[in-house]
Amino acid sequence: MHANRPFSVRQKSRRPGSHGVFQCANGGLRPSTQREIREMKAPNTLKALALVTVIAISATMLAGCSGQPSDANTPPAYDFALSEYCTIQPDEVSSVDVASYLPSKSMNLAYAIPAGDGAGAADTYEISADGTTAAYSQYALGTLFSTGTYSYDESDDTLVDAASLAHAGSGVNEKVYFVQMGMESAWTNEDGENKLLSVPYLFTVRTEAGTFEDCACMHEINGTAREAAYFYAPGVGLVLAVVKGIDGGTGFGVYESLTGIEETALEPGSSASSSASSSASDGEPTVTASEDPSIAANDRAFADGQKFSCAENGLSFTVTGVSDPTTGKITYSLAFDDGMEESFDYSTYTITSMDGDDILGLELEYSDSGFGLTMTFDAFDPSKVTLLGNSNGSNFYAGTYVAE
Repeated sequence: MHANRPFSVRQKSRRPGSHGVFQCANGGLRPSTQREIREMKAPNTLKALALVTVIAISATMLAGCSGQPSDANTPPAYDFALSEYCTIQPDEVSSVDVASYLPSKSMNLAYAIPAGDGAGAADTYEISADGTTAAYSQYALGTLFSTGTYSYDESDDTLVDAASLAHAGSGVNEKVYFVQMGMESAWTNEDGENKLLSVPYLFTVRTEAGTFEDCACMHEINGTAREAAYFYAPGVGLVLAVVKGIDGGTGFGVYESLTGIEETALEPGSSASSSASSSASDGEPTVTASEDPSIAANDRAFADGQKFSCAENGLSFTVTGVSDPTTGKITYSLAFDDGMEESFDYSTYTITSMDGDDILGLELEYSDSGFGLTMTFDAFDPSKVTLLGNSNGSNFYAGTYVAE
């Protein structure tokens, strides 16, 4: 009825294409055709596509200019690769020359232990290498702790450490400590299931001894007891070891780091332990390691003339070591400030503390020749000496003596 009647109130035109209507000339509305809707949408669609393309190109150019690798090429972040020591190299590695991670020549390697139960201690490895095997003697605070060999197992493409404590009665313990990329070694002990896995990236590692390229990392998980990572440099061996929670926190901390490398003149293939000898003062013979190398002449725990005092009994003594040129054994002589002098011979040892496969405490025992005193001290920290008596006379000297 009102088909030709103009609207009494003129409606505003809606945005073209938004609701599919056109405004008539007389102010009315008619449905838009499908063609008109397509024609209206096309320009807006092209503009949107063009904008997306520009944004994508801009993002790509910015990423290229920033020098940052794309996510696909970014190495993973390992929490044991401490940033102040380690820089991960960008490319994943499928294999390495495992044998090249043995010490390549005879050398002395010095390590610092900054944290944990052994904090403040220092280890030295005397190594005699021939390219396929490296014999070593490990010294802790100047005392021979263990001897062994590092060798390449061609059948399994691994490196093996065959070690024994440098004390009577200790057997040889063989352990795989380096595996090919993508491989693992597993074993079971009192801590449960253990694994050693190779990390498929190489690292640049910085320690006090220098900067080492192409270091391989072995990630070790000892059941629920311990988690550690070891970094090995070609031609050198271990340069850095980190252990989770060693500094009392929940993250990784440095357990051992290489502080010095000294090349030596040991003949290839010779035994580092059998070469562990020292010359005494002028006129005295050179003393070599005996069958019980824990008391070889160069393994003196105390410097001659070193003084110890005891707050419990008010006494003090100075110590000297006398080497037997035949056996290489040391007899310690204690001269007390009251005039009494007593000699002590090596007796036995006791492991007092362990962290996984690492021994952190080793108590050495020396007994006197008849007065009834026993002297004990920790091979890793001989700054304290304990004297135990078994009679009224010897009890007078009993107590804990501290180095001055």
